[in-house]
Amino acid sequence: MTPMKSQLQMLSKGYFGKLSEKQKKSIDIVIRNAEHLDKIIIDFLEVSRIEAGRLKFEFKKTNISNLIQDNIQLMKTFLPEKNISFVTNIGKLPIIDADPDRLSQIIRNLINNAIKFSKQNATIEIGASTSGSYILFTVKDRGSGIPTEEQSKIFQPFYQGGGGLQREHGGTGLGLAISKGIVKTQNGRIWFESTPNKQTTFFFTLPIKPVKEIKPIQLIFSLKEDIEEQVNAAFKEALGTLGIAEFDRLKPQGIEYATITKYIRTLEQQGILPETDAITFKHSIKNIFKPTRQSISQIAKAFKR
Repeated sequence: MTPMKSQLQMLSKGYFGKLSEKQKKSIDIVIRNAEHLDKIIIDFLEVSRIEAGRLKFEFKKTNISNLIQDNIQLMKTFLPEKNISFVTNIGKLPIIDADPDRLSQIIRNLINNAIKFSKQNATIEIGASTSGSYILFTVKDRGSGIPTEEQSKIFQPFYQGGGGLQREHGGTGLGLAISKGIVKTQNGRIWFESTPNKQTTFFFTLPIKPVKEIKPIQLIFSLKEDIEEQVNAAFKEALGTLGIAEFDRLKPQGIEYATITKYIRTLEQQGILPETDAITFKHSIKNIFKPTRQSISQIAKAFKR
């Protein structure tokens, strides 16, 4: 991919002869698409390493405050014309054993996300503090926020909220999923709090003492943990306390779309669940499994952008 981009860039700059304005615009579009494809390939490789438990870490003594400031300065060079400013709130932190490249990768992903969804002249707040045996990091923006109905899906790979936010703002749709994988691989947590049309704060924690063993973390095709949580919630909403017991009873059979829809039909036939409630229940389950069933088509769409 890199040799092709180099040739295209030389062509665009007129090394092989003068181009018309129309030709130059066409070449520049091809270059941008090649760069986007390159980013998708890199992100896919990163996801595959996370899922195989082969993500490499190089732990070294790291000054968190300096690392955050360095990343802010780096991100400023890529800022669009939004006149965004940064505010830091960094407590007294110990020098810890961390992988500065992996930590920077998470921080830059979150800052980049905040920049994309921030308005003109906005402020992004970045913080870090100790929390027990962990370091707690925060990235806060006062942008468009995340709609309530989309919040459960925000870490899903390729998820495009708001009718196509990834297409509108760019990106591969894998940044948050990769950040989640890097954090969970190190026994940390990542989550967010968001008020629609007002603000969003992302939080993540990393242990002060580095992990000794790198374990596989499923991100794309499994999504088992996230799906089970959502299905459990749907059972409780549809059946109340009975839903808790029924979810536990069905779990050994496999939390699969076909199994659950068959179960809902049985409840309806037995008169346990009214028809309207059964339809609502089915719709909830369909929405939960929809991202998984569409994973392959989502990957194809990512390459088309």
